[in-house]
Amino acid sequence: MPKVKLELDESPIKNLNMVKKNGLKLKNIPHNKQNIRVVLTAVKQNGLSLEYAAQFYQNETDVVYEASLQKPMAFRYASQTIKQNKNLIINIMNKTNTSILEHVDSSLYDNKEVILSAIRVDNKGTAFKHASDRLKDDFEVVLCAAKQNGCLIKYASDNMKDNKELVLQLLDNSILCFRDISPRLLDDVDIIRKAIVCKDHQVYTILKHVSDRIKGLYDVVLEAVKNNMYNYQYASLELRQNKGIIYAAIKTNLKMVSVIPKSVIMDIEIITFIIKKNIEECRKKNFSLDFAKEMSVYKKISFERLKDIKFILKLLELDEYIMKLLSQELQNNKQFIIEAIKVNTLVYNYISSDLLKDSIFKLECYRNMNKSKLHELKDSFIHELGKIEDNVYNITFIKENISIIHLLGQTVIQMLLSHKPYEIFTKSEDLADILKTTHSTIIFPNSDFVQPEDEMGLTDTELTELQTKIILQFSGYKVIFI
Repeated sequence: MPKVKLELDESPIKNLNMVKKNGLKLKNIPHNKQNIRVVLTAVKQNGLSLEYAAQFYQNETDVVYEASLQKPMAFRYASQTIKQNKNLIINIMNKTNTSILEHVDSSLYDNKEVILSAIRVDNKGTAFKHASDRLKDDFEVVLCAAKQNGCLIKYASDNMKDNKELVLQLLDNSILCFRDISPRLLDDVDIIRKAIVCKDHQVYTILKHVSDRIKGLYDVVLEAVKNNMYNYQYASLELRQNKGIIYAAIKTNLKMVSVIPKSVIMDIEIITFIIKKNIEECRKKNFSLDFAKEMSVYKKISFERLKDIKFILKLLELDEYIMKLLSQELQNNKQFIIEAIKVNTLVYNYISSDLLKDSIFKLECYRNMNKSKLHELKDSFIHELGKIEDNVYNITFIKENISIIHLLGQTVIQMLLSHKPYEIFTKSEDLADILKTTHSTIIFPNSDFVQPEDEMGLTDTELTELQTKIILQFSGYKVIFI
């Protein structure tokens, strides 16, 4: 007898210890062996153990409350009576910040207080779907739900989808409601303007959803295109050919050139605008201009079809790269090239090597250049002028091109002297003789007088001696040391 009594005393303690470690072990305890202490311990350890509690405990407010705090979805195992307990349900949702609406009695789907509480804590956007038709037509309920997630307006009544005041308030928060509002509001200018400037307006292409009347309103379309370039594609046919709209689209994003009709793109003013914008974008992004242009919107423009020479020259004045995109006829027209060089020296960079074999033509090109742009030329002649091999200039090359050197005068002298003028007079007196014939004033930067052997600067005495030697060699000319 004492032994039997000991087993009866130990059984509740064993059960308690068992559910402390794993609440789901409650399923191993027969209902008639469960007590409030064991059940509460089990649901606090794992709320889902409520499934294995006796019906009596599933109808206990304290047990269901503790189970739901630990695991909100445990509320599904509560008794039907508890599932109708409005205050308990609201309390659980507020405490857990989780909606348990899918587990409550359907009679509460028409309870505004319960639905609003569920919507406020709902992070899945499902609570409003459970609301009754009456509440889906309630301004406060719909506003609360759609502010949480604008897409939920599609579950609202038609009356709410057509409520201008409601939609305007929702657009203060998000664009997500826009696609599901009524056709009448999609024809309302106030609504559309609000949608266009909504903080997340990029989610939708606004003009895609509006009425045909709105698509033809210049001011609305202009504002829409400025905010989202893709709106351009949904403007009326007339406005898609309007320069103001096109400028706005291109200014928003140069990629819009790909969707603008070619017949419109070939307009002189629009091409000019595209070129200016493209150069601006390349520089802003620190791209290599040639590389950027190779990949750019220029490919969308049929430059080879252009025939108006005056207009083409204006384009080349903006961007010399366009020379590369013109018709072969113009690219090989020497007279045209000379005129192009007059407006932009850097056009020279895109003249074919075959044409430059003509020394007379080449000289004519240089004669018409802006000398201040010489340093930007990608020409072997310019590179050869400044090239030093074994500390000696290519005298033969310079003699062969003396006509160009004479033509360019002081500009070329300074290009030569900008390297190592010391070497000109210690290694190549022939070069000095050539340079003396090109201009009456010669400038020598003292900072560049460097000994080629050890790269050490000259002493004051050596510098004075060198300057005296230079002055004697260039007698009759003005020599300036800086």
